[in-house]
Amino acid sequence: MTPDMDRVERLIREAAAVDILPRFKRLAASEVREKQPGDLVTVADLAAERRLTRAFRELIPGSLVVGEEAVDQDPTILGNLAGKAPVWIIDPLDGTANFADGKPPFAMIVAFVVRGRTAAAWIHDPLGGETVMAAQGEGVWIGKRRLHVAAAAAPEQMRGAVYARPGRPGITPDLAERKKGLGAAIYRRCVGHEYLALARGETHFGLFTRLWPWDHAAGALIHGEAGGYNACLDGTPYRPTLTAGNFLLAPDEASWRMLRDRFAAD
Repeated sequence: MTPDMDRVERLIREAAAVDILPRFKRLAASEVREKQPGDLVTVADLAAERRLTRAFRELIPGSLVVGEEAVDQDPTILGNLAGKAPVWIIDPLDGTANFADGKPPFAMIVAFVVRGRTAAAWIHDPLGGETVMAAQGEGVWIGKRRLHVAAAAAPEQMRGAVYARPGRPGITPDLAERKKGLGAAIYRRCVGHEYLALARGETHFGLFTRLWPWDHAAGALIHGEAGGYNACLDGTPYRPTLTAGNFLLAPDEASWRMLRDRFAAD
């Protein structure tokens, strides 16, 4: 089961146009709050998630929704991912801290999950106006242009996103030292844009240590369909039901193993 890819893109664009972009650089202090220390939500996040939740349920009757902001209010909603009904996973505004600061990048992320596996994915850049889309077995596209990950490269030429701290469970305490043999380490404060860069071949790898499904369910499929190799650091495949662990993406399996040996705790 795959939804109408173009119809979903239009719904995401509508939410961006109505709920996100008009509020960019125009948020009042009362329209931003902390869910937890350092974890922000704005009226834009909430409005976009409500709109998309209604629209997606109408598009696929009987489908369920796991939205980042809904889960913040009711963590039991995550259990929808373990059921038999198809599930939409929504991050209505990834990079909220950037958005609240009035600067890019930020993104909107949607995944469609069937029986625990991502069947389709969308990452939309509201400011750039582009949407990367992928369906299982059908590749990754921006409009009519097919995307591919970067080719494997020598370690010192590999640029990538590192969302990890030394000594985090499973991560080497010597992370800073081991990164020195690689190219630039990037941190945009927006996972969606890290996945866009991977899919466009602009960066080579990504390491993530927070596995919320709204951050990675779409990106993992997009990266794989663009020809990349990804898995958790312990070698197990990524699944949208995972909420703990460390996730590594690379151009191919050999690159992944080299990076795993650098990043993983001995």
